Amino acid sequence: MARSLEYRHTPSLWRAYGRFLLTRRSGISESQDFPRLTANWRGLEIDEKQLSRYRACCEVESEPGLPLHFPHVLVSPLHLSLMTQPEFPLGLLGSLHLRNHAVRYRPIAVEERLDLFVSTGQARFRPQGIEFDLETEARVGEELVWAEVSTFLVRKKLSTEDPASPLAGLFDWPEEGEELTPFDIPGNTGRRYASITGDYNPIHISPWTARLFGFPQDLAHGMWGVARACSGLEELQTEKPVRADVSFKGPLYIGKQIRVNGIATSDGRKIKLFCGSEPRPAVLIALREVNKMSKPLNCPPD
Repeated sequence: MARSLEYRHTPSLWRAYGRFLLTRRSGISESQDFPRLTANWRGLEIDEKQLSRYRACCEVESEPGLPLHFPHVLVSPLHLSLMTQPEFPLGLLGSLHLRNHAVRYRPIAVEERLDLFVSTGQARFRPQGIEFDLETEARVGEELVWAEVSTFLVRKKLSTEDPASPLAGLFDWPEEGEELTPFDIPGNTGRRYASITGDYNPIHISPWTARLFGFPQDLAHGMWGVARACSGLEELQTEKPVRADVSFKGPLYIGKQIRVNGIATSDGRKIKLFCGSEPRPAVLIALREVNKMSKPLNCPPD
């Protein structure tokens, strides 16, 4: 099964939320192939007001060109539109953003027009449920300037198990590093970031709606935490290709202080984020310089 969606403007988020609530999902069995779906948006112009609000919300001011994870904001409506199409077999209620892998091949100027290409990638049956990848490319003309693999998890009891994604093994660093500058999560962070990105997941909007999904209070978007934690780091000031691998392990609760622990590596830096007094890390981040001609993004770097 294959389907291609073409856009010339931001897909309607309210229409996507309507499909999310009203479309019955068929599910997927171990013997089925994951459907091939694509969503493309050619000629996207950067909204400078949206970019300014993103920079202020995440306190990202000094990276060359667009911040490394700002294209994720641009492509999120395509993700949602694709995942709420009738052909997409999995229900998203309670799904988790498990990992994120992005490469900025060069700084992207605000005035450049982007062509965005999103497609479903691999799906895996894992002990926690079904993992699936969304693969994205951003191009200026024929030039690849940014790419991303986002991995999501839909919880489900399964009778079989596939091998883990090769990208899942990028986050094993038990040693502690130096304490970097901590930061607080302001009380309006969830609603403020949602108004910029269109991601109005109820767990980010209020304590009451978060409790409906089993959380003691509302929490910040994980990608907000990544952008905020990486703000000002020298690894993102380069004009060379830079890669960020992220694993989400736990919630970042609104109003809590986030402790940042980092270690230097031969090609970049690895970071752990801890929420409040929780001893286990909530987010793991690896930043590294890469060669533009290196392996595809869905393969582990050398």
